[in-house]
Amino acid sequence: MTNYTLTKEFNDEISKLENNVRGLAKKKIPDALALLDRECGVHNLQGHARRLMPLAVWLVIRRPDLIDEVKRCTNLKNQMTSHSVEARGSFWNFVKSAMKSEIKKNGKDIISSSDKSNAPITVEEIARTYLSIDYGGGQVNGGGGNTVLKRSLKIISHSKL
Repeated sequence: MTNYTLTKEFNDEISKLENNVRGLAKKKIPDALALLDRECGVHNLQGHARRLMPLAVWLVIRRPDLIDEVKRCTNLKNQMTSHSVEARGSFWNFVKSAMKSEIKKNGKDIISSSDKSNAPITVEEIARTYLSIDYGGGQVNGGGGNTVLKRSLKIISHSKL
């Protein structure tokens, strides 16, 4: 088990993602706007952003090979909606498989803390709470959590130079 919240690299990468989301939102990039909305509590989904953006960063640190595939198969100008080709593309199977594998191997890693108690939150807890079973989580139906993860990975992939 690693407590990523104590590492500079992890915290720097989360800051980069948050800054990229804000910068892209100013440029009216749809997925960045959607993530920013969640961070700001629209539909009371701020927990999705607080937990899944760090989960995306954790996954990329563990599996940097995912970035090229996500970047190749996505376009920042396209909005990821529940029915979009980009959201439903078969390339996400690669991400699903990687996420499940990493949760099995390193699910006890700490990547967040509770807002009220500052208690550590593990990868397994975040996945179980927010992700569908397809991504190694505990939710029968995917939805918002899966989409926040995918949008975060998409922005990370297009922000890496």
